[in-house]
Amino acid sequence: MVDIKDGAGKVVTTADEQWTQLNSYIDNDKYLNAHRGTITERNGARTPWNTQTDVRLTQSLKLGKQTFLLSLDIINLGNLIISDWGKQYFVANTLNSSYQVVTVASVTNDVATFRFNDPKRSNTLSN
Repeated sequence: MVDIKDGAGKVVTTADEQWTQLNSYIDNDKYLNAHRGTITERNGARTPWNTQTDVRLTQSLKLGKQTFLLSLDIINLGNLIISDWGKQYFVANTLNSSYQVVTVASVTNDVATFRFNDPKRSNTLSN
């Protein structure tokens, strides 16, 4: 890890702070924590399974020669009943396709130095 500096050369985040943030990130992620020190599986740390139940109630009404169809749609019924049911987890590909949690900051004498890009910080500096 290397210190992250702003345009004026002032240290914004030290290497030690980045290491602490990376450790905390791994400790608080169930999958990464269980696989610490190993190579993770492709797509191993994915979002939880999404479930959603939609309901449609319809009733035909005959008025003279005309028939009308009255319908009521309830989207994500489980979430309407209990807020923890039917949760949807989504990360847009435009946000995560080019995002890297750890990037190579530099390579000197065949030794790489890394930078942790904390996804919880909105002002994270990236390459």
